[in-house]
Amino acid sequence: MEILVERAADVRAVLADSRFVPVPPGPAGPVGSMAWLRSAVARFSHGPAHARRRALVEAELAAIAPERLRAAAARSPRPAGEVAVAVLAEALGAADVDAVVAAVPPVAAVYLARGAAAAEHAADAAVATLVALLAGSSGVEEELVANRIGLLVQAYAATGGLVRAAAEHGSVADGLRAAPPVRSTRRVATVDARVGGTAVAAGDTLVLDIAAAGLPFGGEPRVCPGRAHALAITEGALAARAGGASSAEAEQGRVVLPPRKQSEGFGSCTTRSGRSCSPTRGITPRRPPSRRGGSATGPRRWPTSSPSSPASASWVSTSRTGGRTAHSPRSTTSGQ
Repeated sequence: MEILVERAADVRAVLADSRFVPVPPGPAGPVGSMAWLRSAVARFSHGPAHARRRALVEAELAAIAPERLRAAAARSPRPAGEVAVAVLAEALGAADVDAVVAAVPPVAAVYLARGAAAAEHAADAAVATLVALLAGSSGVEEELVANRIGLLVQAYAATGGLVRAAAEHGSVADGLRAAPPVRSTRRVATVDARVGGTAVAAGDTLVLDIAAAGLPFGGEPRVCPGRAHALAITEGALAARAGGASSAEAEQGRVVLPPRKQSEGFGSCTTRSGRSCSPTRGITPRRPPSRRGGSATGPRRWPTSSPSSPASASWVSTSRTGGRTAHSPRSTTSGQ
């Protein structure tokens, strides 16, 4: 069963609780395959394996100054969907940045969940390409190579999304508020527990709406280790699109796009039903009408606390018909 958690206190509590772990990646596969990649990255690990792999990621990022990425992004002519991967691949020492940029999208497409056979096959080929490009001739440790690929996938999915959102809304801050690129992350309960007064059984999946909780980069102890780098790349990319901004301005993070006219949609929001709303009015969640013929076993959704305001409402969405939630958040990618 899947349970959607939106209340900020509950989201933070689950992220900090070792009884809730990332969704298992499945059995490992041969080196250079998607199954191998999922089983070897920090993203899907917990316990000692996660600590070891996260340390690898942190060491890689510590060797790359965010200011270097900011300046590189400000100089890059690449489109928003490529700039993050390109500047990070160059900083990681990839000899063929173009080949890395081309190989990452098929991997990102099935990174969080298995895809169709054709998509998995394309991703396997792309992972093998990335291993060859990132290992080099020095024989870099396989686990380090896997987590370099993981960094690039996160750069493509999350940082690339932030670049697009910031460009659309005029600044990094406005982009994060209006269209957070990482909407949610998942955890699996290893034991029976309670979350915000709701019973959770061992094996249940919790969909944590980290955007609603105000945690665009996740929460402790697995907060995104590349937060400063992602923000730097986005600021540099905005400088490139602002036209004429200097690298020095980009390095100081002072560049934003010219503000849009109010009529272009600044400050707009959308309810779950797609209805436009004003952010000053506030929207109280409502229980949706029951599905025809599905009242007994279909997806259900109800508040676990009094929904006196959007911030205090915690909604649970469950399904016993196929294990998929009918009201999941907009995006389920995460770098945590």
